[in-house]
Amino acid sequence: MLGIGNTIYANLDSGTAQTLATSTDGGSTFALFSWNFPKTAAGSFVPETFVQYGAGYAGAQDIVPGTNSPYVYAYGGKVGDPTKIFLSRVPASQIATQAAWQWFTGTNQSPTWGTWGKAQPVLIDTTMNDPLAGANAISSSYSAVWFPQLGRYVVTARKVLISELRVYDSPKPWGPWTTAYSSDNWGNFPNITSQQETVSLNIHPSLLSADNKTFWLTYSSIGSQVPGDNYNLVKGTISP
Repeated sequence: MLGIGNTIYANLDSGTAQTLATSTDGGSTFALFSWNFPKTAAGSFVPETFVQYGAGYAGAQDIVPGTNSPYVYAYGGKVGDPTKIFLSRVPASQIATQAAWQWFTGTNQSPTWGTWGKAQPVLIDTTMNDPLAGANAISSSYSAVWFPQLGRYVVTARKVLISELRVYDSPKPWGPWTTAYSSDNWGNFPNITSQQETVSLNIHPSLLSADNKTFWLTYSSIGSQVPGDNYNLVKGTISP
């Protein structure tokens, strides 16, 4: 989900595609975009999470030149390669315009933007490769939040199972990234064998502490091994 002013955008997963939708009545109704991102074609880009900049996107850091409109950033993966995370951007005023979307094509020292065919990953984690993910696997980046008091972007991801948590941080949306936390045994969940055991692992942007060193992670589950078909909260702290 993404809120820009009073407009809400949702990133919906149909199983075979990611489709964006918009609401201007507080979420009572949504209208689907006329295009989507297929999830079944090898090499295709699939958006997974928008970068969160606080309520109404008020904390957005990058403005489209010559306008008052911020860029919206979204992280996603390439179908068939779960080890790489890619970055896309689009002017907030043109989210529904497919041709307005761009992808990161440069390096963290020299950021450039272009078409998906020239996209470069902003983050590579070879530990994310797992046979359980399947042939059409993509990276599982769940949340991306700007921590303004720390001057860092924080991204959460999982390998396949809920216990396989990764947390990355960077001063810019395109890096350079460091791995703040990596474990295949997070949460002490017993004998997890199904990737259906988690729905999300999201940092809640509205629950950051004033100094940004305490946060809350939300998750739910659609399986049976992790009791949690609920709104669950886990407290996290950031240490120097």
